[in-house]
Amino acid sequence: NLGDLTFDTGKRIVQDAWATLTPLNGWSHSSTQLQYRLDKEGRVWLRGAVTGGTITDGTAVAQLPAGFRPTSTNKALTVGAVMAGGTGNSPQVNIITNGNITLVGIGSNAYVNIYGAFWID
Repeated sequence: NLGDLTFDTGKRIVQDAWATLTPLNGWSHSSTQLQYRLDKEGRVWLRGAVTGGTITDGTAVAQLPAGFRPTSTNKALTVGAVMAGGTGNSPQVNIITNGNITLVGIGSNAYVNIYGAFWID
């Protein structure tokens, strides 16, 4: 076991399965659950949608567990989001070294799609 990666009998690294995150600060899962996984290259992938939470810049939407967090620097993803009334926006998703996933620049909490990947370090 290397972090949360597992090895098969051929000594190849096997990708983690998708795991579901628990939304924080009033956010809840929207049409798809917010999930993460670590690939064999050392990238953490995020997918899913959240709705209804606190929209203050920097408020945590969810928190990644140890082993899936950046170790030395914060990471930023730019993702597509669809807000209330059909207004498109491109908020920034920040992945903080403590595992918090935060949003910056959203105008509504109707729902936010989060899809992307970052290198652990």
